[in-house]
Amino acid sequence: MKQKLAFGILVLLAGCASVPDDHPSVKMRDAAAAQLSTQLKLAQEGWPQARWWTRYQDDQLNALMDAALKGSPSLAVAQTRVTLAQTGISQARAADGVNIRASVSVSREMTSQYGIYPPPLAGTWITDSEPMVNATYQFDWWGKHKAEIAAALGETAASRADYAAAEQALTAAVAQAYFAWQADLARIELVKQQRDVQNRLQKIAVRRVQSGLENDTVQRSASGDVANQDSVIAQLQTSERKDRESLRALVGVTGSDSGIDHLGARPLPATAGGVPTDLGLNLVARRPDLQAARWRVEASVQRTDASKAAFYPDVNLSAFFGFSSLSLDDLLKRGTRTYGITPGISLPIFDSGRLAAGLQGDRAQRDVAIAQYNQTLVNAVQDVANQGIALQGLSDQEKAMRAYLHATEGVRDSQQKRMQSGLTDQGSVLRAELPVLMIQDQLLVLKNRQLEAEVALVRALGGGYEAPADTAAQAE
Repeated sequence: MKQKLAFGILVLLAGCASVPDDHPSVKMRDAAAAQLSTQLKLAQEGWPQARWWTRYQDDQLNALMDAALKGSPSLAVAQTRVTLAQTGISQARAADGVNIRASVSVSREMTSQYGIYPPPLAGTWITDSEPMVNATYQFDWWGKHKAEIAAALGETAASRADYAAAEQALTAAVAQAYFAWQADLARIELVKQQRDVQNRLQKIAVRRVQSGLENDTVQRSASGDVANQDSVIAQLQTSERKDRESLRALVGVTGSDSGIDHLGARPLPATAGGVPTDLGLNLVARRPDLQAARWRVEASVQRTDASKAAFYPDVNLSAFFGFSSLSLDDLLKRGTRTYGITPGISLPIFDSGRLAAGLQGDRAQRDVAIAQYNQTLVNAVQDVANQGIALQGLSDQEKAMRAYLHATEGVRDSQQKRMQSGLTDQGSVLRAELPVLMIQDQLLVLKNRQLEAEVALVRALGGGYEAPADTAAQAE
């Protein structure tokens, strides 16, 4: 009867620490519904490969990517975060196992003649020796430790996805900086050609002024055009040096022996960007930021489960074995052995709302993680759409610009034929050549913008990343 009464009291007391009701404020969006507008059409469709930059067939770019992935400080930071998350797994698993501790204590003590020790020990020196082994184990009946381990696994998986996102950001930045640098080099050569044409026009103007055919205003205007081209060249050379330094910083190297200074000019490659016809769950699997957000939701859910388990009783089991003797000579005798086992149970009764507040906080963090995942999903679809729209618009601009170039080249060719027939002078041909060079320069700017948007689209599509089939197992 006493045992039943005690058990009933425990049940009643346990009921005092009731789990608060859960009212989630947000729900996860259905990733399968994440689709692009049917109006967005590009020439090529498909998902990027892991080493997507190799499709440009540029050995210099390939070497830069390899160096960046090997030595970039930003990746080192991301890898450190993965390692830190892995320690959380070890700590969570350690709490779920048996804890065995060995200890040895030896004390030398002068006892009191009027203390707890009776004669002949009273008033003498004694040596108290206790070598001991203690073991404790906490039963995980409510799944608290299991949830904590799952939460740590989720955080590690999210950190690994963050590392993949850092790789994507790095490779995209390297490619964009490299193409911008190549565009600067090509534009410098084109503007130098324009300056050469302006120089020739200036010489013609000087001769016409000297012959009395023109006033000096024409000569001054021609000199101003040459100076303007020199200014543009200076600006492009500054931009080229900045792009080179950006590459050096992205690769994570310093000094002239990094290989950056030995890079040569290459023609800008053709663009081949496109978007898949179907995003949905594929986008979640291929974008590491979405994977990281999803795993953080999972980790927050598990932490909430661990907090709920704290409302229930903890059952512990501890045991010890060792020797205890007041004399070193008797330490290992059979009679000095001491051992025992202690089962224990603890349960919350009244804690001034600490457990409830902690659980509500974890639930709020879970809702924040879900909201962040939803926003990341929306941003991801918008990112893909924006880059696809940009590429589509730039492609239309290129078609119009090339038609403009074709017409301008026709005017130049016509002037050359007229000069060969003696119907016009060289100045007219040179003035017809300038628009051709200027449009070619604009096409270079447009081509660089296309490559920049294409690289951004590759990153928006996950840059070749694919979520592991069993991320939790890999995290182990």
